[in-house]
Amino acid sequence: MLKRILSLFAVVTLAMSAAYAAPTNSEAALADARETFAEPGGFDYRDGSPALLFDELQLEQQLEARKQAAEAEATTQSAANAEAKKPQYDYQKVVLPIDRVEGGSYTNHSPFVTWVKGENSDRVYPVPPGVTFPWTIDGFADPINRPGEVYKVIDGLHTFYNLVDGEPSVEFSSNNKLAAIAGLTVAQSLKGGWKDASWHAEIRAQTDFGWDNLFEISRPNLASNT
Repeated sequence: MLKRILSLFAVVTLAMSAAYAAPTNSEAALADARETFAEPGGFDYRDGSPALLFDELQLEQQLEARKQAAEAEATTQSAANAEAKKPQYDYQKVVLPIDRVEGGSYTNHSPFVTWVKGENSDRVYPVPPGVTFPWTIDGFADPINRPGEVYKVIDGLHTFYNLVDGEPSVEFSSNNKLAAIAGLTVAQSLKGGWKDASWHAEIRAQTDFGWDNLFEISRPNLASNT
């Protein structure tokens, strides 16, 4: 009887040992997953694997890269906000169709509002600092720095007005080199430039009254001198 009990106990013990030794389905699946993710190109998440080692230098590099990216984005956004806050002038809405002549433009780089005369009419338009009038002009006026005068511009030139050491400065460019070779800049030096009241009287004597409005707006502000 004792022998049968001991034999039965031995059988039970062996069965339990085999059961503990054999992996369960979940353990086998986990082992397979670990092997799969440990393959080249996979993510090895096993304890002590290189993928889980705390690399302080790499972390610092990542943080620095993120910081630089954030600063760059902030700078870009700031520039975009500044651009959005700049006054926008839709000359398409205020300029007469007759004045929308392609081939030239006028950019005001001075700190003062200047005025331009459309190419084909006597109407004048204000051009604030930093703003470009996108069409060809016949001339412009700066009542603050050149009161009583206008600047005549030859057709086809892009005109850039600025102040250098407090003195008016005018620069030009053309759409292509051929235009310059054709003599636009020479024509500008001969026929354009600052014009005063005597020139205005001469053209009015020839029944050209198209410059009257620009000369009128170029008159000095007498109130500022009192």
